[in-house]
Amino acid sequence: GGSIKLVLGDDENKYDPIWFNPRDGAIIEIDLVLGGGEVEFNAPDANDWVLLLRVDQSKRPVITSDPEAEATQGEIYHYLVQASGEPAPSFSLIDSPTGMTINPGTGLIEWLPSSSGIFQVEVQAENIGGTDTQLYFLDVSPIPVQEENTYYIPLIHK
Repeated sequence: GGSIKLVLGDDENKYDPIWFNPRDGAIIEIDLVLGGGEVEFNAPDANDWVLLLRVDQSKRPVITSDPEAEATQGEIYHYLVQASGEPAPSFSLIDSPTGMTINPGTGLIEWLPSSSGIFQVEVQAENIGGTDTQLYFLDVSPIPVQEENTYYIPLIHK
């Protein structure tokens, strides 16, 4: 069989190559190829093969938002994770404190911290193009202590 050399665009597209034999309808799938350079495809044998390239234009997600890294014990914590990607990614928590939730469709993280401390959070955005993760540390302050009003009464000593 022969070979075909192609220069694939320097982009984020994925190319799904398939050898097709028009004589008998045989199909041989080849491993997925990422764009960005010259690629040589070798025909399986001496028959009349046609190389078909399906372009997958899905874009891997990229998390674009910066987390709110401070919270207060007893107050609801919110962080809206935002990510680019096509199709729109879904969101999940890989590592998080007990009780923290994320809306898979919107990326809204909510949590009611019951104690102070530093907590590790790792969120993931995923679509058919791939995944992206964001790791951050959430610093939860203790409940603020309200100081009592203290009054001083001057004592006069005679």
